Amino acid sequence: MKTVPFIVKTIGCLLLAFLVTGAKKAVAQSPDSYFVAKTVSVPGNLKQPFRTGIQVGFDDYVYIEALGKIRVGFFYGSTYAVGLPESLNNGYNKRASVQHGALMWQIGPGSGSCRKLFQSYDETVKNIFMVSKDRMITDDGLTNYVAGDYFLSKSTGELLLDINDKEVDNNSAQYEVRIFVLKQFHHVNRNQFNQCPLKEPGDGDTDRNGNGWVREWPNSWVYHGFNNSYRGKGAYSGCQCVYDRGTLLRGTATDTNNNQGSFDFGFWLGHGDADNMEARHLHLILDVLPHDLWVKRYGTDKKMRYSPPQAFVN
Repeated sequence: MKTVPFIVKTIGCLLLAFLVTGAKKAVAQSPDSYFVAKTVSVPGNLKQPFRTGIQVGFDDYVYIEALGKIRVGFFYGSTYAVGLPESLNNGYNKRASVQHGALMWQIGPGSGSCRKLFQSYDETVKNIFMVSKDRMITDDGLTNYVAGDYFLSKSTGELLLDINDKEVDNNSAQYEVRIFVLKQFHHVNRNQFNQCPLKEPGDGDTDRNGNGWVREWPNSWVYHGFNNSYRGKGAYSGCQCVYDRGTLLRGTATDTNNNQGSFDFGFWLGHGDADNMEARHLHLILDVLPHDLWVKRYGTDKKMRYSPPQAFVN
């Protein structure tokens, strides 16, 4: 008669072990499992829409950035992904409202095209110093824009790319297109990767595992209640930790302020080097822009409350 309870207890223990192991694996995911990053080559003589294989959901953040030029026809010359000036638009355009030769995108019924990003301070981005000059295009002798687009998707479907030209047989070359897609749920829950010492580290100090912590530049104070913030290196690349009089600001899932630090995908990809321009550019693309767009849509309600950082002892 004791056999059944024993079996039930054994199964219960195994199930608990499975759940605990599964939970550990869920937390142990790599940050790059939280977003899509893909680079594709789109030829100028593309005859059918280019299938990226990337599935986009409603409200997903999408960033598209195009490098290089294509040649359109024998007479029009070459163009960047924003297309040729409007004065050269003609009856060969697939979309009359888009400049000739421009790179276009489509998600379900939603569509758009590349534009001149970060050309002025009127953009969503206020920190223009975060745009990588290596990816900016020289126009009229001035290095002043990135060809691309970013938005919150209003529809669902596969991301398709196309060239705004009906006659592509005499086109040549290709656009190199970098694409990032991020879900809002993953954006606000990325702090599961944010590990911080409980006590404030010194600038340039290393923890017991030999990973360094670097104090951020002074203007980061305004984002964190004028408290000291640090970026991690090594195994803690991407981590950001904020301290009030030496004590970690951990926050809670219901906090409405953003004084606590956050794990940043861009600096994780950039190996925690906040002084590197490409790392800042990735931070802009994967952390700053989606935050700005979702805050604009939702304000600071519960959908934009970030999970607290994970703490460890130095």
